[in-house]
Amino acid sequence: MIPKFTIVKLIDINCIIMFTKNMTEIIEINPKVLGGMPVIKGTRIPVARIVALHIQGYKLKDLKSEYPYLKLTKQDLKNIYTYYSGHIG
Repeated sequence: MIPKFTIVKLIDINCIIMFTKNMTEIIEINPKVLGGMPVIKGTRIPVARIVALHIQGYKLKDLKSEYPYLKLTKQDLKNIYTYYSGHIG
């Protein structure tokens, strides 16, 4: 389930991540899109793909080069990685 409100999530005792956007503005889950896999809203790009590219060393500018229609910010990417680590990874 994707949080619908801005929340603070305790990652560990020394790190708190603040979601500045509703996750539903960034990620969507729709059974008719890629079998219900979490995707970047309005696209067919799986969240797992963005995370995999990040692991391979992609930065925001690389993602925007690969997917010029994405309107993600650095904070959006942090939220996506946090979501992925808590729900999928």
